[in-house]
Amino acid sequence: MQWMKWMKYQYSNKKSVNILRHADRLYNENDFCGLPDSIRRLFYNQSSRYHIADLINIFAVYYLRPIVRHQPGCACVGADENVFANILKFSLENLDNEVMILGSLLVKPQQVRELVKKAKIVAHLISDDLQKNFLEPKLTQNFHNHLN
Repeated sequence: MQWMKWMKYQYSNKKSVNILRHADRLYNENDFCGLPDSIRRLFYNQSSRYHIADLINIFAVYYLRPIVRHQPGCACVGADENVFANILKFSLENLDNEVMILGSLLVKPQQVRELVKKAKIVAHLISDDLQKNFLEPKLTQNFHNHLN
């Protein structure tokens, strides 16, 4: 059970980082074929895309300094990307004080409460997407050739 929790955490973080790295595609495109599988469904869904864009707008408009993102294919995770991923992780866990502390590193103080609200919505979208599309049991072996 701990292993499954760890895997969900890893995939949730990966989705969060990919959302931030590909945020500009929320506004510039309607074709999301080149996106990583981890976020493609979220970007195709108009409601999800609206909520994600709403959260990203807080970072884009009310930043303390520009948010630093690595290139989409980069294997490492930058400090701002890590803060963003943890904001979403803590939002899902209803740890609002931690979200406010992390949010205050990136956005102006008067927008932190709004960030908490919008991050909760996006965190739940990510969690729901993981539940529906990744963590469901899948047939991994085909035994019908061995049955008489």
